[in-house]
Amino acid sequence: MKPKMRIAITMGDPAGVGPEIIVKALSHVEIYQKCIPVVIGDRAALEDAIRFCNLPIELREVSEVTEARGEFGNIDFINMNKLLPGEWEYKKNSAKCGEASFQYVIYGIRQAMEGKVQAVVTAPINKESINMAGHHYSGHTEIFA
Repeated sequence: MKPKMRIAITMGDPAGVGPEIIVKALSHVEIYQKCIPVVIGDRAALEDAIRFCNLPIELREVSEVTEARGEFGNIDFINMNKLLPGEWEYKKNSAKCGEASFQYVIYGIRQAMEGKVQAVVTAPINKESINMAGHHYSGHTEIFA
């Protein structure tokens, strides 16, 4: 059997649907049968999404993406420490969330370029928030370029 690919999942805008989409997707065992997912984001937003979705899953913080185990029931994640609880408001654009989501993508790109992950999956970003943070890109494609 060939080894499973390690896939970085960037959390997207913490004030958007990204954290919720990620925790819901990673609550399905089929994902773990196919790959080793590791989320790049912030603990506070992931914890909030797990509570909101009322899911029986745990967070497992890792310091390197290569430490991800890919065990169903545990979401391996890199805590970028860009946000604390209460530092963002859902459905609101902000430079703080824009900076956080931009940094998640940059980290994911670096991990791929270093060969530590075999793919990067991105949750939705808010282009206006990224621009408010001073990063003038029209979307993920331009950031990756």
